[in-house]
Parts: sequence; C-alpha cells; structure tokens
Amino acid sequence: MVWGIPIVLLLGIELYLKYSNSSTSAYDLYETKRQLKVAEPQEAEDGSNNKGTRVIGIGVALTGLLILILSFIGESAQLLVGGMGVSVLVLGLYIIRKTKK
Repeated sequence: MVWGIPIVLLLGIELYLKYSNSSTSAYDLYETKRQLKVAEPQEAEDGSNNKGTRVIGIGVALTGLLILILSFIGESAQLLVGGMGVSVLVLGLYIIRKTKK
C-alpha cells in the first residue's frame, strides 16, 4: 500500500502538467540548444586520436624494449623472451610510425 503513494502522486503531477499547458523553461532551453547542435555542420573527423594513439605506441615500444633487456638477464628461454621483446618493440614502433602521418 505504501508503494502506491509515489505512483499516485506522480500520476497526479503528470496529469496536472499535461492539462494545465504550463511551459517548462528549462526543457525549452534544452530543446533549443539540442536543435542548434543538430543544425551545426559537423567537422570531418576520421574518428582517430593520433596523440593518444602515439602515446600508446610509445608505451608498447618501451615495454618491448624492457622485455628485450630482460632476455639478456634471464638464465633460461632467452631466445623466446628476446623474440617476444622484439615483436612487441616492432609493434610499438609500427604504431608510432602510423600516427606520424
């Protein structure tokens, strides 16, 4: 029974606002801004963030370099770890080079 009180109050307010023809200035302002934003011509974007992608590429390349350095320190599986380090380093360098354009 207690849960019905908010529902009845909400229904009463909705009906009152619907039939009283009162204007809500905040909503009208929102609609005006939304219409202006839709009407503005959009800039041509390719959807990429070159600066952020470049930072990620640098991070990947440095991680690959650290893995490569660890391969010299390790006692076993040096070739496997070194190969993975080189792979990650090359991937990072590729990302960096791709974002320069």
